[in-house]
Amino acid sequence: MSAFIVEAGTAGFDDSKRMDLMAAHPIGEPRWTDCHVPQDNLIGERGRGLRLALGTLDTFRTTVAAAAIGMAQAAYEASLDYAKNREMFGQTLSDFQATQFKLADMAVALDAARLLAHRAAWLKGLRSRVHHQGGVIRQVIRNRGREPYHKRRGPDSRRCRIGEG
Repeated sequence: MSAFIVEAGTAGFDDSKRMDLMAAHPIGEPRWTDCHVPQDNLIGERGRGLRLALGTLDTFRTTVAAAAIGMAQAAYEASLDYAKNREMFGQTLSDFQATQFKLADMAVALDAARLLAHRAAWLKGLRSRVHHQGGVIRQVIRNRGREPYHKRRGPDSRRCRIGEG
């Protein structure tokens, strides 16, 4: 398998079927019908496209992890604010030890995920494979970092899991 660039407007290439999603780049279903691409549009070496694609996934997984951590940080801050301002039984929710434990667990998970993302980015900078780091970060976020998400943040956080596996 090889990787190549198919420029918009190339005969036999149809990219008109796009999905209406919030994303940093267009997402859709490209279609090729008797499409001929010049040799000059080859990316990298012939037959090395899968390796290139997997390396690209490593990069995307690292950046998606950073986005997921940002969303988890926002959820943590919203939860902390809510706990400080919500009154129950004559005291704030943050005065309860169980709430303090949950918030502390979230803070630790966020810090761990952030450090793992930094490590993955550092390894990627050294041209190392980082697929293992991405899996660890994903597990940290899935297990602890997003527990009290508000409904409006939930769909955005799930896109991080779906988009990059």
